[in-house]
Amino acid sequence: MSYFKKYSQLTAGVFLVLMWVIPDHISPWNTFLQEAFACAGFVLLWGGGGVTLIPIRIYICLSLLAVISIVQYFLGLIGLGDLVFLILLSAYCCMSSSLGILSLIEQRDCVNYENISKIDIVFLTILLGALINSVVGLAQWQGVEQGMFMYPSKGRVYGNIAQPNQLATLLLMALVSLLYFDINKKIRGLWLYSASVILVFTLVATQSRTGALSITIMAVVVFFIKDFRKSLHWVSISLLLYWAIFIKWADISNFFGGSAAREFSGLSTTRYKLWEQMYAAISEKPFIGWGWLNLGAAQQNFTVNIGGAENMDHAHNLFLDLMIWFGVPVGGVIAIALIFWMVRSLHGNIIAKGNEKSVITSQCAILLILPIAVHSMLEYPFAYMYFMLPCVFFMGVVEGNTKFLKLISSNFKKLIWIFIFLSLVLSVVVGREYLKIENDFRASLLEEQFYTKDDELHQYASSSLILSQYQGLVKVLRTTPSSDIDEENVESARIISKRFPWLITMRQYYLFLLKMGKCDEAKNQELIIESFFGRFGILKAEEYSIKYNLTGICN
Repeated sequence: MSYFKKYSQLTAGVFLVLMWVIPDHISPWNTFLQEAFACAGFVLLWGGGGVTLIPIRIYICLSLLAVISIVQYFLGLIGLGDLVFLILLSAYCCMSSSLGILSLIEQRDCVNYENISKIDIVFLTILLGALINSVVGLAQWQGVEQGMFMYPSKGRVYGNIAQPNQLATLLLMALVSLLYFDINKKIRGLWLYSASVILVFTLVATQSRTGALSITIMAVVVFFIKDFRKSLHWVSISLLLYWAIFIKWADISNFFGGSAAREFSGLSTTRYKLWEQMYAAISEKPFIGWGWLNLGAAQQNFTVNIGGAENMDHAHNLFLDLMIWFGVPVGGVIAIALIFWMVRSLHGNIIAKGNEKSVITSQCAILLILPIAVHSMLEYPFAYMYFMLPCVFFMGVVEGNTKFLKLISSNFKKLIWIFIFLSLVLSVVVGREYLKIENDFRASLLEEQFYTKDDELHQYASSSLILSQYQGLVKVLRTTPSSDIDEENVESARIISKRFPWLITMRQYYLFLLKMGKCDEAKNQELIIESFFGRFGILKAEEYSIKYNLTGICN
C-alpha cells in the first residue's frame, strides 16, 4: 500500500469518526460540520480509486431525483441552492455506492490481519463513534457537568449526535459492526462482551421506541441467517439484557441517580396529525409535488384546518417525504423500488449459502441498513449525510453480490470523472459560502436583540453564488419592519417562512404583512403561528408587533 493511500485512508477513518462525535450544532445548518466530515471522509476513502462498476439500480433512482428537481427548479418550486444540494447529494451517493462495490471486490484480497479493507474501516469508525457517544451519553444520564466536548443534556441521552433516536440507530449499527468483527474473528471474548454491554445499556438509556423496535427485528433476522449462528449466544444475551433493563429502567435509573425515565406509550397524536396533514398535501399536489425540501409549505397550507402538529421540515416517514417533495408518480415509484430492494435483499441474504467472506459481509451490510430503514419510517435519518452515505455505501456492498452491476465504458467513465470533479468544486464553494452565512445569521439575530452602533454593525457578505436559500434567510431576518418594506420583501419572507418553518421566520412574515396592511393574510399567518406554537407563538408575535408599532394597523 502506498504512503498516500495509507494516510488518506487513515485520515478518512478519523473524519468518519468525527462525523459522529463533533458536539457543535450551530444554526442555521445545524449539522454542517458533521455532514462535511462525512462527505470528506468518504471521498478520502474512495481516494480516486476509479469507477469501473456501478450499481445501476441505485444510479437510476438517484438520476430520477436529480431530473425531477431540475424540472421543479424551472417551474419555480425550488431555488438554485436546493437544486445544487440535491445534485451534490446524488453525486456523493453515487460515489459512495460505487465505493461499496469496489470495497467488496478489494476485500477478497485482504487475507490476513495486516490488511484492513475499506469495509473494515467503515465498520470500525461506526463502532468507535458509537462507543465515544456512549461514554458521553452515560455522562449525560448521570448529570455530569458538560464540558466543551459534550453536547449538553436536556433530560434524555443522545451523546454528541444531539437526538436520542439518532444515537439509538448509531448504537444498533455499532452492534452490527461488533457482529461483523466477531464473525471475522477480529473482536472476541472480553472486548466483545464489554462493548456489547456498553452499547445495549446506552441504547436503553436513549429511551428510544425506534431503538426498541429495531433491536428486536434485527435479532430475529440474525436468528434466521445461518452464517450468524456462532454469534447467536452473545446476540441473544444482548437482546435479553436490553429488554430486562428496558422493563426495569425507571428503577435502575432512579437507583443510580440518572435522568428521569420516559413513558413509552407508542406514537404520539402529534405524529398522526402530521401524517394527516401530509396526506392532505399529497392530495392537493399529487403529480409534481411541493418541491424538494418544501414540506413546510405543504404543512402550513393545512395546519389551520387540521391542526394538532408541531412545525416540521420532514414528514417523519421517508415515503411520505418522497411523495410530498416529488409527487406520487416519482416519489411512489422510488418508494416501491426501495421496498422491493429491501425485501429482496433481506430474503436473498437470509437464504444465502456458503461462508465466503463476501457473502458474510453482504449479510452484515443489509443488517446494518435495517435500523436506518426502520428509523426512516418514523423519523428522518436519511436527511443527514452521516447516515445517508454509510447507508448507500452498504447498499453498494449488497449490490456487489448481485447481477445488477454495469461495467461502464471509458467515455462514460470520463463523464463520471468530470461530474465528480465539478461536485468537489461545488462542495468547496458551498462550504466557503456557508461559513460566511453562519456568521451573518448569528449577527442578524444579535443585532435584532441588542442595540448596536452604526459603526459597530456587522459587515454582511455579498450575495451567495449558490446558497440562495440561506442568503434569503439572512436577508429576511436583518430586514426590520421599521424600515421600508415593499412587495418583494413580503414575497421573500413568505418563501423563507415556508422553506425554514421556524417561529422566527413565520413571525417575520407576519410583521411584514402587518406593515403592508395585508390584514387578511396577516390574520391567516397568525392562525398558522398559533397552530404550531400555541399561546407562546402568539405572545412572541404580539411582542414584536408592539416593538415595531404595528399593533393598530389591522384592528
